[in-house]
Amino acid sequence: MSLWRPQITEFIELKLVDLKFVFRGPIPAGQDLAIVAIDDDSLKSYGRWPWSREVFSQLMKRLKEAQPKVIGLDIIFADKSETAMTAVVQRLREKISQRGLGSREMLALLREEEKAADADRRLAEVIGQGAPTILGFYFKKVGAKVISAEPPRALEPTVIQVSTYNIVRRLGQKAKQLPIIGAEGVEVNVPVITTAAAGGGYFNMIPDPDGAVRWYPMAIAYGPYVFAPLSLVTLQHYLDNKPLMITVSHLGVKEVRLGRDLFPVVRYGRLFINYLGPPGDFPTYSAKSVMEGKVPAKAFKDKIVLVGATAVGVYDRRVTPFSGVFPGIEIQATIVDNVLHRNFLRLPPYSPLPELLLILVLGIFLGLVLPRVSAIWVFLIGLFLLMGYVAFNYASFRYLRVNLDLFYPMLQIILVTAGINIQSFLAEEKARASLKKAFQSYVFTTLSETLAPEELAGILHDFLNPMSKIVVKHGGTIDKFMGDAIMALFGAPLHYPDHAPRACETALEMIETLRSLDQEWVGQGRPAIKIGVGINTGIVAVGNMGSDTLFDYTAIGDNVNLASRLEGLNKYYGSEIIVSAFTAAALNQEFILRELDLVRVKGKKQPVAIFELLGTAPPDPDLAQFLQLYHQGLSMFRQRQWEESHDSFSAALRLRPEDHHCHRYLSLIQQFQEEPPSPEWQGLSVMRDK
Repeated sequence: MSLWRPQITEFIELKLVDLKFVFRGPIPAGQDLAIVAIDDDSLKSYGRWPWSREVFSQLMKRLKEAQPKVIGLDIIFADKSETAMTAVVQRLREKISQRGLGSREMLALLREEEKAADADRRLAEVIGQGAPTILGFYFKKVGAKVISAEPPRALEPTVIQVSTYNIVRRLGQKAKQLPIIGAEGVEVNVPVITTAAAGGGYFNMIPDPDGAVRWYPMAIAYGPYVFAPLSLVTLQHYLDNKPLMITVSHLGVKEVRLGRDLFPVVRYGRLFINYLGPPGDFPTYSAKSVMEGKVPAKAFKDKIVLVGATAVGVYDRRVTPFSGVFPGIEIQATIVDNVLHRNFLRLPPYSPLPELLLILVLGIFLGLVLPRVSAIWVFLIGLFLLMGYVAFNYASFRYLRVNLDLFYPMLQIILVTAGINIQSFLAEEKARASLKKAFQSYVFTTLSETLAPEELAGILHDFLNPMSKIVVKHGGTIDKFMGDAIMALFGAPLHYPDHAPRACETALEMIETLRSLDQEWVGQGRPAIKIGVGINTGIVAVGNMGSDTLFDYTAIGDNVNLASRLEGLNKYYGSEIIVSAFTAAALNQEFILRELDLVRVKGKKQPVAIFELLGTAPPDPDLAQFLQLYHQGLSMFRQRQWEESHDSFSAALRLRPEDHHCHRYLSLIQQFQEEPPSPEWQGLSVMRDK
């Protein structure tokens, strides 16, 4: 249990313990014990509670005849019983003695009759016969108590002798205040009945804050003595009077033993009750049936018999994990069964240190792992840990009979997971806002020298605004505007594994959108705008570039320059979108590409294959046939097979007569047929301009 727990969390943890009992379900009780219940039928037949000593003597006679091993009474005979016959004989004896009318023999005879009429004495005689009987009593004002050196006046030596632990060990220095449950008063049985009984034990129950009984005090200090409960004293006599021993230190009750058997008690000597199930787990017989001789003798022979009230009006009913109306006598029976069969529920050793260590380890693990993963993984890891710990906690309770804290570890997992998700969301939103604020100011333009500044500004706004939205829509980052061109990054500063396909989708949508805009603008008398898009994939340096006082967020490097060169090649090849071989390799057949050429751009030593992006796959049948003829012609061209290449390009041109690239290659074929290229020719083009 945790060192400190507010009332609300304590309540939740207790209810979670109850749920573990409910999910575990009932477990069988031993066959060593039977209950005699003073139930509603018994009260209807023999009068309201408490019964007269004569009625109870009748019940005890019947029980003794059944030869149980021991009888435990969850009942107290606190008041002396005086019958009318006793009072008459006593007054008669006193008057005869005062007037000197009777002889010494007559007075002795009257004393004998007075004793015979004494119901307490008759009950005591029955209790003293046959199987040993253990009486119940209760303490008053139970709580923290200073251990006194003086014996309490309310207890007779007989009560102390038969109700306390046989051996009390105190470790370390003797202290006036010990962490043990104590009492300020006691209610005991009348002396004549106490003397006849074989022993006695208290039946105090201390409920948890929610009113349920889950723990039972196995020791209560009163005066300098430490007393044992009714259940334990009864069991002691069942086990042939094995010695009861308790060890106490300044840290609390260290251990409780019956003979060599050790009980798992916590600091204040409390036993965690392992309830077997709802009421009715133990063989229970009505007191009425017992007194009428309707219960077979073998039902009680050589067993522990506990006698207690279960009738509704007696109010000896408690709240337990299984029921809100659980008879107190069955709680006593459950404790006897737990101890007798060693069916204990335990807390982990050195509690609450294991719980605190678990919370610490969980906190460290969650703090190290969750900030490094995405939101969905945060949720999945949190859910896995939550379900895993609940399953582990329940398995420990059911199969190992160890009760671990459930609420605080669950709360920690839920709060840490939710907190990290919220933190990640806020950080992401902050980053997006920062990027938006930073990039929305990067605008430069020199679209045309033929337009007035006002007209130029309007065209740029109407063009750049939808183009920018398309870039952002596909996850791109606008680096800067250069004239009527936009430089955009995909994969920085936010990483996307599919950055190459995103860039191609953006380019295709920009071209499609621009065609629609051109139709509107021509009708308004505006000039049509044609754009070229260059796309390259590779490693670049990204960050704030510039001086200490003026800097921009941008990307630099060879791969940036290559993308810029590809954009410029559109004018030469009459295309709209050119992608490099590096980008083409990252597309996985998702788009329709036509290889244009093998070029060495200005500033680069190594040639690179370039492709025209035509759309998304798959192509329609006509386009597919055209591309097959085109690529066949290109392959023949690079192998210097001029005639075959000419035939393929001509066939492709018949499908698309206006195709600029087929015309270009047919012109080159004619030129090479008239003047063949040198042997070093590699079929590439060298660009001198940017």
